[in-house]
Amino acid sequence: MGRITVLSGRPGCGKTFLTMFLAATVTRGGDWPDGRGTAPQGSVLILNAEDDPNDTLSPRLFAANADMQKVHLLKGVTVKQKDGNSSQLAVDLTNVDKIQEAIRQLEDCRLCVIDPIGSYLGHNVDSHRDNEVRSVLTPLGNLANELEVAVLMVCHNRKAASDFADDSVLGSRGFTGIARAAWHLYSDQNDPSKSRKLLLPGKNNLAENQFGLAFRIEKSEIGTPILRWEDGDVQQSADDYVAAKPTDRKKRGPEPSKRVECMRWLAQQLAAGPVEAKTIEIRASEAGYTWKTVRNAYQCLGVQSIKASGPNGSWSWRLPTVEDELASEHDVSCPSIEE
Repeated sequence: MGRITVLSGRPGCGKTFLTMFLAATVTRGGDWPDGRGTAPQGSVLILNAEDDPNDTLSPRLFAANADMQKVHLLKGVTVKQKDGNSSQLAVDLTNVDKIQEAIRQLEDCRLCVIDPIGSYLGHNVDSHRDNEVRSVLTPLGNLANELEVAVLMVCHNRKAASDFADDSVLGSRGFTGIARAAWHLYSDQNDPSKSRKLLLPGKNNLAENQFGLAFRIEKSEIGTPILRWEDGDVQQSADDYVAAKPTDRKKRGPEPSKRVECMRWLAQQLAAGPVEAKTIEIRASEAGYTWKTVRNAYQCLGVQSIKASGPNGSWSWRLPTVEDELASEHDVSCPSIEE
């Protein structure tokens, strides 16, 4: 609760089925599909720019046994002009205060779904510019934290293949940077029917390593498509899936598995607190990692560089905090990398 999560996937992979299932589960206070607890019961606010409420959203909510009295769709808001007349205003993240107002009016809101996030950035926001993306997502993160509401941002994947799952999210890295967790949805390439979907974890800054889940989209007894979860975990991460997926791209850079391995190594090195950059460089060489691979891991993890006080203060690395990610973007140089 109180954090932003990213859900990413290609068109047609089942993102709307999944978000409507999650929304329905929250309205009922039902069990989570991993069997590890129940959802906090409450209302759900949905911002959806692509799917029709009547022929898509409502049927999928009904199929998931949602309490429809607790589902609310925000399309726009009515505002009063200076002359006393009212007008309809489209909602996007440049007027996030309107979203905040809608959540406050619900009183028991526990989840806000924004699908897709790219449609709600605002007309003048470039989704590929990190500073512009963070400028509109930071207030959203503050809103989630203040109102203790989970915010689920649905993102599309870029067409080009990526070595690292979180890098496949279309647009700036700010989307996954601001989010505390990222989940990726794929069609199982080993399933001939293509009906099996894999929900696999990407980054997660607030919990231990997660495993994935699998579900199928099938027809219910009355002919309505319904999401059915498989029992047990999928012992695979999103990075594992990306690394194993065939690609026709010319091979470049370190193998994805090597980069992921280095990311895990670097996260372990910094788990107990800041470590001097020079020490990391020595340890990396001893562990068999090139500095280029370590640098890639540094960027993917969002590691922060901090300089000790004094003219000869050394540079250290540390893992990012929630405050780091919610703060405005700023550049920090690290001599151990640049020199």
